[in-house]
Amino acid sequence: MYAQIQRNRHKNYSIKWAAFSVLALILLVFIDQAVKEYIVLHLKNQEFPLLGRLVYFTYAQNYGAAFSIFEGIRWLLIGLPIIMVIPCMFILFSQRIKSTLASISLLLISAGGIGNLIDRIFRVYVVDFINPKFVSFAIFNIADSFVVVGAILLCIHLFIREGQLHRSTNK
Repeated sequence: MYAQIQRNRHKNYSIKWAAFSVLALILLVFIDQAVKEYIVLHLKNQEFPLLGRLVYFTYAQNYGAAFSIFEGIRWLLIGLPIIMVIPCMFILFSQRIKSTLASISLLLISAGGIGNLIDRIFRVYVVDFINPKFVSFAIFNIADSFVVVGAILLCIHLFIREGQLHRSTNK
């Protein structure tokens, strides 16, 4: 009886987590696409300071990947994100991982990948607009930020997990 109650609790939690994940994924992709659309419509030929003179909104069309690498190889720039997002979403929605941190990281990576994939499919280029003027760096967008933050969180999760595994084997 107790085991059945625990299974039902886990099943209810799993359904709630899956629903939350779907809604969060949709919301993050919507935010990315809405901001990009605003930038395209209102800031196409101008710069707008965001944080004093440290960061600007600067409209840019990126036909490549990070730092414009692989420019002109559209099939690769569409295929690779699909190859990366599908496993992330499968792992996220199959709930094979129990870590909230790892789940959030996969959610962010998936949302960022989907956001930029939508641009590549429907615009042929990715809309970039966050321009950190205080350093010499590439112009990027919210989806890129999702991917980077998700990757950092995933690394943190892996370091924590490795530490826990190391401690448990040394006991």
